[in-house]
Amino acid sequence: MFASDELDRILAAAQAERRLPSVSVAVFHRGEIVWSRAIGLADVERRDGATPEHAYRIGSITKTFTAVCVLQLRDRGQVDLDAPLRAYVEGAGGPDRAAGARAPVRDPARAAR
Repeated sequence: MFASDELDRILAAAQAERRLPSVSVAVFHRGEIVWSRAIGLADVERRDGATPEHAYRIGSITKTFTAVCVLQLRDRGQVDLDAPLRAYVEGAGGPDRAAGARAPVRDPARAAR
């Protein structure tokens, strides 16, 4: 189905290039894990080796998932990126209700380009 040796090489290169303590990846097919690998150290101080079962803090990756989900909704015609955010998120804009009414779902900085 895929070349696990090549994925191992890519993981090792990414870890070395970015000087990461560890890298963990899982490949899913039809909802099932078909391949997983972890390299490096999950805990550098304790010298614990990383495993596919280690839990990591999610960090900023949620922004990517959120963006993908919003764009999928756009593709289905369920979200208009130029509609005000308040149309989808109650209370958007916080105390400045007018700002929430104007703020589009689309990133205004990118929309201007």
